[in-house]
Amino acid sequence: MVSRPRPKRGAPSQAPITLAPPSRTGGLRRVLRVPLQLMGLGLAIAITDVLIARAGGIALAIGPLRPMYIGGLVFVAGAVMAFWRMSADDSER
Repeated sequence: MVSRPRPKRGAPSQAPITLAPPSRTGGLRRVLRVPLQLMGLGLAIAITDVLIARAGGIALAIGPLRPMYIGGLVFVAGAVMAFWRMSADDSER
């Protein structure tokens, strides 16, 4: 009779699965880049409108809209996009 060596108890029968470390190159900065740029653009538009209105004494208007209203909408769109991206699953990013 041929004797085979018995496997050690508690030894894994397969090689352990190693997980790749999470990527640190992207992260939060990558997710929030565009929303923060939109918010900054909206804020810059609104501040520019206020400064021009105070310096010139008359408010600018593009049709019936002041640039401050457009800047406010751009800012809100960036804030909504930031919230949406932060609450999304990793697979949806």
